[in-house]
Amino acid sequence: MRLWGGSYVEGGYTNIDFSNSGTGGVIGRIGVSNTGAGSGLSFGTSNSYGAGITNEAMVIDPAGNVGIGAATPSTNLHVDGNVRVTGSYRDSNNNAGTSGQVLSSSGTGTAWVDAAGADAPAVQPWVIQPPIDWQTVPSYAIPSSFKDNSGVVHLRGRAIKLFNQPIMRLPPGHQPQFRATYIAVSDNLPVVVEILPNGEVQDNILIFSWLSLDGITFSVN
Repeated sequence: MRLWGGSYVEGGYTNIDFSNSGTGGVIGRIGVSNTGAGSGLSFGTSNSYGAGITNEAMVIDPAGNVGIGAATPSTNLHVDGNVRVTGSYRDSNNNAGTSGQVLSSSGTGTAWVDAAGADAPAVQPWVIQPPIDWQTVPSYAIPSSFKDNSGVVHLRGRAIKLFNQPIMRLPPGHQPQFRATYIAVSDNLPVVVEILPNGEVQDNILIFSWLSLDGITFSVN
């Protein structure tokens, strides 16, 4: 089916109207808008049958941004009004977090972190550390770190060793003062992991083995 609204007119609409009778007024509408930036969709509803269309309930602009109650959405989803969520909020790593955690912004993404106490400084979110010549493991967290209120750095993530390179380098503020040695798990066996003052996380595992950093913690104070 093809609907044609005539010649192009800037700001014009081609509509599909819905009525509850052959002679009744319009009670619902789907409109396609014509703009210099491209086409958009508008969904109209009515809270009074006698008044026709009373609400522009949702729009999709030419860039694909969706607005609910917002005629000119500025992001992928722009809601002007209250939102009720009965499911979970997912962070940039697709984690739902745990009870008591807060969703924190890293500037380029989000991460669930433990809530800071009333007198404690804000918890730093997980900092993703792309593995150096290592392969990430699907369904597992990418190697990353975060520092809690007490100055303790926590590591997590799993990767597969491809070359004799450190699994990652921790950012400033997450690096220990002195060389530290820990026991981690590789291919379900205990292995030694060393963290250097320059932030390098080194290991002694074989190439093509996986390494888990989950549970490694150390203080940087």
